[in-house]
Amino acid sequence: MRSLLLWLQRCAHEHRAAGNSSGSTSGSGGSNGSSSPAVDKLIEVDVGAASLPEMGRLLDLYSRSPLPEAALLLPQPAANADDLALRRARALALRACANPRCTKLAGDSEAALKGRRCSGCRLVRYCCEACSKQDWQAHKRACRLLSAARTVGG
Repeated sequence: MRSLLLWLQRCAHEHRAAGNSSGSTSGSGGSNGSSSPAVDKLIEVDVGAASLPEMGRLLDLYSRSPLPEAALLLPQPAANADDLALRRARALALRACANPRCTKLAGDSEAALKGRRCSGCRLVRYCCEACSKQDWQAHKRACRLLSAARTVGG
């Protein structure tokens, strides 16, 4: 819970800094005009010294507060297809099987899988050859880019 509060606090600081840099500050407090009291309290609290009940109350207060419109903005889309393919490959590299349609990862069976790395990029893993073939069309672009980068990089 403490790490969640620290992350939320960091996000609130960034949001407030972005609001201040765009000139939307309010008055003498220096807080962003769109900040809620819960966000202000979150920024002010010493998360390291907060007790568990205090952290729970703070999370509850924060979760019930309305978010400013700027906080709801989604990350910008990838600049191009290559960038999107690389982002997908890096995200799927954390899975035991990079095929999002894999059905062999139900329950505790993931630990029993041997898995094999893609022979091209050596980044993503697949639980079997069938999953590798099934995901090839989606992985092909990133595989070629990663392979080329690995060859150039050494």
